[in-house]
This record gives sequence, structure tokens and C-alpha cells, in this order.
Amino acid sequence: MEFVPIFADPNETPFRGLYAVRYEDAPDGENSWSEFVDRITDPEYRRDFLKARKEKLIDERTKESIELSDASMQVLEEFLEINYTFRTAYRKGIEHLTATFEERFQPLNNDESDGMLLKSKGRGRKNQRWLRIYAVKIAPDLYIVTGGAIKLFKYMADDVATQDEWAKINRLRDRLKQEGMFYQDAYTELEL
Repeated sequence: MEFVPIFADPNETPFRGLYAVRYEDAPDGENSWSEFVDRITDPEYRRDFLKARKEKLIDERTKESIELSDASMQVLEEFLEINYTFRTAYRKGIEHLTATFEERFQPLNNDESDGMLLKSKGRGRKNQRWLRIYAVKIAPDLYIVTGGAIKLFKYMADDVATQDEWAKINRLRDRLKQEGMFYQDAYTELEL
């Protein structure tokens, strides 16, 4: 397992910022962030994904169906907004990035609000509803991304895409526990 800096300075200790995870079995050096970005920015992937779930493409205000092309563009716009927000916050400094994390990431399980290795979901602004980024929160200023998905169902268990993301976040959390990495200081010892 290796951590890849996304919006982070790998020379800074303790580690702070947004990292991705790369497992030993990852194809061609891919990591959780690059795999997510490749999927979400691929128009064919978005079209096929949304087409298979078209019964969920309903405008909450008007209760009318949303066109497939409009839904695909909305997902892409949500990703671009999140990416831009993280990039801009990172350029302004770790304090801005941390504030953005606190604003955008929420506990994955509403029963958990704090603690070590907190499973978290990140999203765009409140009017952005479909795209999720999943990460393990190590500290207020350190998140490790496990992936992301288009979330059209209320519960993660109701769709295979979000079930896969649930498995990924649990895989990382379990692996970190096995390695004894419960606190941010433990991450200063890892090689990137």
C-alpha cells in the first residue's frame, strides 16, 4: 500500500492534505484518485452508468425526468467544481484546504461524528447532489481518498457502484488498523 499526494506536499511531516491510496494489485500504477477521475471524466462511462439507472433521474422540484445528456453534464460539472475548489484551497495553503475539507466532507455514517479513521464522504455544494468522493479521515487536515461514485440511491447498499465504494473504504480502514496506523503521527513513518 502506498499513499499518493493529490492536494498535498509529500515532503511535509506530519502528512496533511488529500492523498490517494495505491494498492500493490493496482493496474499500471493507478491509484484511487486517478481511477475515479478517469471514470467520471469519461462521457461514455457517465452515459452508460446513468442510462442503466434512468428511473432515478428525476428533478426533485418538478418531478420530471432529467435528460440523460443533462444528467451526464451535471455530474461532470459537479466533479469540476469539487476539483477546482480543492485545487484553489490547496494553493491558498493548508489552512484553507482544511477548512474546505471540514465544509465538504461529512461522516459516511451519521452515527459517527468524530474519531480515528472516520469514513467520510465528500460532495459539492448543497445544490450538487449526485457525485460523492469517499475517503478515510485520519485527522482534520488529512484525508485518504478511496474512490468516488455517482450516487443516485438513498442508501449505499441499494446500488452496486456505491457498494463497491463501501468495500473500498472498509478495505483501507481495515488495512490501516492492521498496520497500527490510528493516529496522524503514524503516517510520518510511511514512504511515499
